[in-house]
Amino acid sequence: MTAPFVRYPARPDAVSSAGETLAASGASMLETSQAAVRAAAPAVDNVWGFLTQLVANVTDPVAVLGAALRDAAGFAGSAVTGWATAIFAYDTIIDGLNAEYASAAASGFGVSAPAMNGVQTTEERNLALDGHAEAVQSARTALLARLEVRKQAADDDLDAAAMDLAAMLGRGPNQGDWNSLGSAGVIPSAFYGSVEGGEPGEPGGPGFVIGPPTRPGIEWDEDFEYDSASAGFSDHLARLEWQAKLRGGQLLKPGLDDATAMYQHYWDNNGDPIEFDYEEGYNEDSGIRLAVGNEIARAQQGAEALIRAGNTSFSMTGDATGTTQGEYPETENWQKTIGGYQQWSSAQVSLDGTMVTMEVVVHAEDHYNFNRDQSDIATGASDDENGRFTELGWARPFDSSGAVTRTVTWELGEAAPPQTTESGDPQRNPGREDREDERESGDPDRPVVPDNNRDTGEPRGN
Repeated sequence: MTAPFVRYPARPDAVSSAGETLAASGASMLETSQAAVRAAAPAVDNVWGFLTQLVANVTDPVAVLGAALRDAAGFAGSAVTGWATAIFAYDTIIDGLNAEYASAAASGFGVSAPAMNGVQTTEERNLALDGHAEAVQSARTALLARLEVRKQAADDDLDAAAMDLAAMLGRGPNQGDWNSLGSAGVIPSAFYGSVEGGEPGEPGGPGFVIGPPTRPGIEWDEDFEYDSASAGFSDHLARLEWQAKLRGGQLLKPGLDDATAMYQHYWDNNGDPIEFDYEEGYNEDSGIRLAVGNEIARAQQGAEALIRAGNTSFSMTGDATGTTQGEYPETENWQKTIGGYQQWSSAQVSLDGTMVTMEVVVHAEDHYNFNRDQSDIATGASDDENGRFTELGWARPFDSSGAVTRTVTWELGEAAPPQTTESGDPQRNPGREDREDERESGDPDRPVVPDNNRDTGEPRGN
């Protein structure tokens, strides 16, 4: 049986190989220019006076040209690799349409065969067979019409990808397009390390790279310098006030248990890193659930890009991203505990036919501190009040982290994109489950218990 739909005429692996070769040629051009610069070194070392600087500058155009050729070849090679991923996605859809058609054809397009018995005349049997053939043809035509609509959508997507890449090539190397190519995971391996961002966490490189779990570089702001000020009488009063609020929250506000635990550690004044129960946060807070879901969707897209590059079973690590306004925690407990934070993911991925299985760990990280000129959402208390305790050396900010693990399986080419959320600046930091009874801890044996006090209390102004 002939398949009704035809793949793209060029194989994606051949196109991807061309992109790799093109990018590698750029690296060779850079090496050649660097060799020329090194060859000129003896001349620089053997001239004096006014010739020294002139000879030293002779190789400048060579170095600049080598870097420009390297970037141009790597950029073009990345665009070609991007085209290969678009072809791969197109072919995957075509294969799916053909498989759907073949399955329907094997079952007679859903039309049952006519019942025959020995009392029918030849004319009656022929009429029944003719009617069956017409019904099959009608069902086949209807199915092809439905499949053709999806095929046309795939054609449109491929055309759009071609136009985007053509526009990118027309612009030439630029940081914005480097970032787009890196996020799509289409910068060829031959070019990794040749542009900024060849490793997790660096801008301009691939969004996900092959390798074991590797924490990307994350920098935290610190608005209040530790132990940089002397205390006055009003500072001692403020300390008593805020520690009384902490004790009150610990005793009377069980819904703020994670928040008070973190605020207590701030007053422990040792700066030791601490873990928070991210699974609990996922169970309790819709903003955290959205953030985790979006990170998993990003990991799925990163896995697909690496699969299209020829990988079938691999470990990968992704860049860190800050939570957006839409992903900001909804509950007061987790606003005070995590607030705005950073996420990154690591995963083990395997491909079986067209089915992808990914065990992904979503890592959440934060730095518990207070931000100048900001205030607590629930109480309106100024962060400056608690930041002052850092300046006095009475309380110390600290790093915190947590993780959740999920296993997801999907059909290649059908990974859901992250949900669109409004952007916003990270504001606050971390938390953990510290209740002795582990209520609401994220343990599946410990059900979530509603708490009417969740929206009260003021142990933290960050």
